Amino acid sequence: LHSYYPLGSLQSIVNPVQPTLATEQNGAGSFTLNISRVNGSVGINTGVVQAIVTQTVLDQNPVAIFGVSKVLLPREFSIGNPVE
Repeated sequence: LHSYYPLGSLQSIVNPVQPTLATEQNGAGSFTLNISRVNGSVGINTGVVQAIVTQTVLDQNPVAIFGVSKVLLPREFSIGNPVE
């Protein structure tokens, strides 16, 4: 994501559709993540993959790194969408 979000902030995020750093490089609407609560955990949906945050690897402002249950493949990389 383009800003620092500790796990607690992800759990209470107001706008679930979040742009990534790749969005800023490729234009609005590209490479976004939909963040939501899933069975008491934080879910991350790319439009292709739904993953769950499984652990906090590092959380020191300005960087938070989380382990997730699946590889987050963006919709832009899925079959049917050419990779440039």
